[in-house]
Amino acid sequence: MGVTCSAVQPLLEPLLDDELDAAQQAQMREHLNDCPTCSAAYGRLQRIRESIQAESLYFQAPESLGRRVLSSLQKEARPVAPEWRWKWMAVAASIALILSLGGNVALTRAYRPENQATVQEVYSGHIRSMLGTHLVDVISSDQHTVKPWFGGKLDFSPTVKDLASAGFPLYGGRVDYLDGRPVAALVFRRAQHVINLFTWPSGRPAPADASQNGYHIVSWTKDGMTYSAVSDLNLGELKQFASLYQN
Repeated sequence: MGVTCSAVQPLLEPLLDDELDAAQQAQMREHLNDCPTCSAAYGRLQRIRESIQAESLYFQAPESLGRRVLSSLQKEARPVAPEWRWKWMAVAASIALILSLGGNVALTRAYRPENQATVQEVYSGHIRSMLGTHLVDVISSDQHTVKPWFGGKLDFSPTVKDLASAGFPLYGGRVDYLDGRPVAALVFRRAQHVINLFTWPSGRPAPADASQNGYHIVSWTKDGMTYSAVSDLNLGELKQFASLYQN
């Protein structure tokens, strides 16, 4: 069965980054061959990447600038009138500020939050479950059926709640893989929307909340466990779900 544009478009960047498995890549390539709109969007991403890779992000100052700065500093070292000394101190401070800003820009480009990869894995895991037939391994709205199902499949016992009374009924669960380990994926519904709640033991802070291509991720930690809820549900309702689950 073919996939829809709405399912394909969020995966264009992962496809470009070679982050999809062989089956997903085959599905994506088949769709791109038949869909001019998605194919054009993928082509734009490829051109953007090529443009970024071709553009040099670092520039070496010309030697003449270095000589002028050195000469200015040497002159500053000589006895001069107080007025000129303050002017040269201002110049030196300006140069230091420019160098500092340049360093900060470089650091900003190089900086990546420690959990950014986990956020992307949560997002990709949700999309994968929606693309194929692996949304749930155990289908049940009974938390006392879903929780025992994970026994022997994981090295921890996930907390399973049914929030049907609040409008978030439990649909089932599956074993998924992210953050370098197997995790529990609990599936809930809200009207026509699906919520994947990934949960696993972790000593790190929870991944940052994020939004991407119409999907939202809300994460938290509790009792040594990390939780990440992801859905195309509006952010307010997803936060309501997260709040209910934490209580």
